[in-house]
Amino acid sequence: MTRYRYVTPIRAGQWFETGALARNAAAKAGVAHKDDADRVWLDPLTDIEVERV
Repeated sequence: MTRYRYVTPIRAGQWFETGALARNAAAKAGVAHKDDADRVWLDPLTDIEVERV
């Protein structure tokens, strides 16, 4: 099983089943932005962490 979450230098989001859900959560948290085509652009200090369990 693989899970994903967004991480910044000062916070981390909850774990999600897909990277797309983690990116959407980052956008809702204000550490990423969505464009008109619903693509998510992470801020420079935001990353998506991947964990295999």
